[in-house]
Amino acid sequence: MKLGLLLLTILIGCSSSKNVDTPAEKNNENTQLSFEVLVEDQIGGFVKEEIRIIKNRESLLEVYGYVNRIRKPGFSIPKVDFSKETIIAVFMGEKTTGGFSVTIENVKEENKKLIVKIKETKPGPKDMVTMAITQPFCFVKINNVGKEFVFEKL
Repeated sequence: MKLGLLLLTILIGCSSSKNVDTPAEKNNENTQLSFEVLVEDQIGGFVKEEIRIIKNRESLLEVYGYVNRIRKPGFSIPKVDFSKETIIAVFMGEKTTGGFSVTIENVKEENKKLIVKIKETKPGPKDMVTMAITQPFCFVKINNVGKEFVFEKL
């Protein structure tokens, strides 16, 4: 009986939490934005380091077509409402071994800009890596907010 009452008290206590807006969220000066990782992989085909902001279907088909040209089956092309969403494609460029990766760590809305933090992982000098040419890349989808993008590497 006591155990049941204790469990009931814990369940009620856990379910009664409420969200509290921080001052930054209320003022929209420094707000963390959610994003969806569409794909991350090691073979993207882009030899040079590059970041693309994709704002239309044609550009999306072009970049997926390029990445998928050596894949059977290729990555499926996502459904994107470009009036509400934007795709960010980050290409790390060609690397001579495995052990490299690139990802979007976070996206913040800061004043009139979107700050996109990019994390690149590189193998250490003594790490064992595959002997293969790679071109790491990452695609993410974010909501359109009509602001200037600023990219920062961590």
